[in-house]
Amino acid sequence: DLNSFFFLFLLAFQTFKGEYNRYYERVIVVDCRFEYEYKGGHIIDALNINDKAVLEETFFINPPKGACIVFHCEFSSHRGPRMYQHLRERDRAVNQYPHLHFPEIYILDGGYKHFFHEYPVFFFFFHFLFSFFFFFFF
Repeated sequence: DLNSFFFLFLLAFQTFKGEYNRYYERVIVVDCRFEYEYKGGHIIDALNINDKAVLEETFFINPPKGACIVFHCEFSSHRGPRMYQHLRERDRAVNQYPHLHFPEIYILDGGYKHFFHEYPVFFFFFHFLFSFFFFFFF
């Protein structure tokens, strides 16, 4: 409905303006689906990582500081949670709890399918609108 669209729009706008920078330096979305699924459509700026070795290379060679990491797959029932668990286990093996590289990691509830159905604005219109808005006003 219009109220939830407005809230989502406002939240996205606040995020782009940096109003949540006091909480996270950046939010990293990790899409754990197969490459052909990712190429068929994905959340804007999501990284496609579906291999544990690539996950370790991406996050442990030069760990991003202050990042919030969100994992997902198609339904967030197998591949996303498995990669989430791997990152959490490796982080705890390398670092002494509670001093972790990645204290803020999450699994996207319902996965890509639910997110795409609920928030299609994040895939097409959203990208165009904010590109246009920031080009002319910032």
